[in-house]
Amino acid sequence: MENFQNLSERQLKLAIILMNHPFRVSDIKMEVVSGGVDEETEFINQLSNISVAEGQEILLSCAVAHLGIHQVGWIRVDTGTILTVLDKTTITSRRINVSNKNRHFQLHIHKALQSDEGCYMCQVNANVILRQIGCVHIMSKFWFRV
Repeated sequence: MENFQNLSERQLKLAIILMNHPFRVSDIKMEVVSGGVDEETEFINQLSNISVAEGQEILLSCAVAHLGIHQVGWIRVDTGTILTVLDKTTITSRRINVSNKNRHFQLHIHKALQSDEGCYMCQVNANVILRQIGCVHIMSKFWFRV
């Protein structure tokens, strides 16, 4: 929680919005939660479900067209934990960070653990809130033994 002190007022407002909009894993990958229509801001790619070997890097990518002044956040679905807002990590784990290059917001989780298995949501706070969910399956090291 202490990392919230490093967020700008605008980023903190986004974090509050993210915490107050409930969601379910069964929700549609992209949904309109409130407000009018924002025809320009949209996801460029579909967030994929992936399988990663334990100990490897988890990389989830969320690309957004016409982001403008809007912000992107990553959330752990099962716990509702806000992991990142824009390029800031909101939790203390050194294994988790985010990169942003050309509106491709990538969530990096280094040295994947079994506890990292689950679903992650990319959320954009445009005029309407856009959401995509991708799930991560962690494969045990034992799968790779000969």
